Formats: sequence, C-alpha cells, structure tokens
Amino acid sequence: MTTKREVSKMEENLTLGGKEKKPRKKESRRSFGQFVTDIFNEYKNEYQKIIWPNRQELIKSTILVIIITAIFALIIYVLDVILRNAHGLFIGLFS
Repeated sequence: MTTKREVSKMEENLTLGGKEKKPRKKESRRSFGQFVTDIFNEYKNEYQKIIWPNRQELIKSTILVIIITAIFALIIYVLDVILRNAHGLFIGLFS
C-alpha cells in the first residue's frame, strides 16, 4: 500500500515528465550595509592598482597632446580653406 506522500511524489513526477525537481539552493542575501561596504572595498583595491605617472612623464604627455591637437587643428583649417575656395569656384562657374 502506498502512502499519500508517495502518491503525491508520483503525481509530481508525471506532471514534470518524469524529471524530479531539484531543491533550490538558498541564496545568501547580504544586507544593504554589507553590499555598500563590499563596493567600497573593491573600489579601494582597484584604486591601489593605479600606476600614476611621475612629473616628467606627465609633462611629456601633456606636450605631446598639445602638439597633436595643434597639428589636427591646422589640418582641419587647411581643408576648410580649400573646400571653401572650391565651393566658391564651383558656384562661380554656374552663376
């Protein structure tokens, strides 16, 4: 004779296609305070990994950025003048 519990298990197996349910693991939930503390600890650890440039490297990098910016500004200016004059010539041909 089968007990009610066994019958319930059999019915459960039939509705699941013969597969048994696996019990879910309980998720450990952290409190909000622990969550915030963990975030700040991770931030602190990542911040300590930063390698800051020394003064000489910083000056070299800054000068390089200024020079490259000036070169690109000059290139854009020259292209603007060329295109503006080409546009004027093109419009002058058809007017």
